Amino acid sequence: MSVDASTSSASSTAARFNANTPSVKRILREIRELRAEATALEAFIAEPCEDDIFEFHFAVFGPPRTAFERGIYHGRILLPPEYPFKPPSFVLLTANGRFETGTKICLSISQHHPKQWQPSWSIRAALTAMRAFFPTPPEGAVGSLDWSDDVRRELAEASWRASEPTFAHGNEKRRALSASVHERMLARMEAVMAMESVKDAGDDGASASEGGARSENAIEDDDANEDDVEDEATSEGGLRSRASEDDVSTVDGDDGNDVGVEPSRAMRAEDVAREDEREDEREDENDEDPPRPVTPPNETEREDRLARRAQELAKTKQQLDTTAWALVFAIVAITIKRLVVQQVIGALQ
Repeated sequence: MSVDASTSSASSTAARFNANTPSVKRILREIRELRAEATALEAFIAEPCEDDIFEFHFAVFGPPRTAFERGIYHGRILLPPEYPFKPPSFVLLTANGRFETGTKICLSISQHHPKQWQPSWSIRAALTAMRAFFPTPPEGAVGSLDWSDDVRRELAEASWRASEPTFAHGNEKRRALSASVHERMLARMEAVMAMESVKDAGDDGASASEGGARSENAIEDDDANEDDVEDEATSEGGLRSRASEDDVSTVDGDDGNDVGVEPSRAMRAEDVAREDEREDEREDENDEDPPRPVTPPNETEREDRLARRAQELAKTKQQLDTTAWALVFAIVAITIKRLVVQQVIGALQ
């Protein structure tokens, strides 16, 4: 089936639906985007069914460097009438050892988890996510299988070696669509596998170069640390040697007596005196700001507050009394009016 033929069939199918509904508008837009952005290096193909744009037939390659590599897995995407506000359902048609065939599988992007679905997600994003789910552990999800990697490799081999899909699904038009998708997947398989191999090699090289750069930086840091230690030891040794020379020079005078000892002791005594002065100054500074006592409130202010409070209470009491008397007068007036009405009714009778 050519692209022009599929486009015309999709247009004729869309004519059967109300094109003004949000769901149909969204699906038609995604169909146009899927065809406009389709390339020969894409890992999946998705086409709407000729008689129902709410059902897509898709095929995806198994993810590289897994037991599903080179596998071609066909399936159906069933869109709800409320799409994109409700998630689609996914049904696998090709035996794969990870998902059951002919069953709506449980994914975080499927109808089994409506709260996790985002209306901004598209069919393209859903297929990309579903492909990533193949090598993940099933963990008992609905429609999941946990077959061995050897069996999965055998199923992947069988899926692409077949010249056409081995499953029988739907009517003749849908089987023709499946065969067309399978043929296009076979035509692009080698290019997609080569592209993904180069990408994986680039990722591994980047990781290796990053690790090498880190190791080189670590070696340089170690060398720098060793140089710093050596410099520090050298400088420390030089300082010690110079200090020793100074001590010797201060101890040994011209006449061989302890001439330099007394000036050193005098300097130490002067330093001690200065430190004592600084300590006294700090104590004086601390003593300058003693804690201030909390003064009790003024008695006059307290009496003024009490007087204002008493006035407010008296005013409130007066308002309540006025309201009460008004209610009393109203009740009395109503009672009198009722008696008058009864007397008038009695006189009329």
